[in-house]
Amino acid sequence: MHCVCVAITRTVVKKIMSNRPIDFPDALAVLKAMIPTLQMENTNISATLRAYDQLVHALRLRNAKLQKLAFGKSSEKIEREIEQLELAL
Repeated sequence: MHCVCVAITRTVVKKIMSNRPIDFPDALAVLKAMIPTLQMENTNISATLRAYDQLVHALRLRNAKLQKLAFGKSSEKIEREIEQLELAL
């Protein structure tokens, strides 16, 4: 539906730019019809952002834990894992 919204918006913009008359009731109906799609898209993007935020938080906690372990014990394995987590962040 997003592509349809973009195509309709482009059509309206082209009409505005060409000074051709725009049927505003139709344009308004189209814009109103776009609202649920855009709201759904916003919901999906927000959920994805929350998931990434949770992942970053978990990686930071794991990184902090590994750094504490690395300073307590000298371990190449822990140091490598710390480097990998830092790259992931």
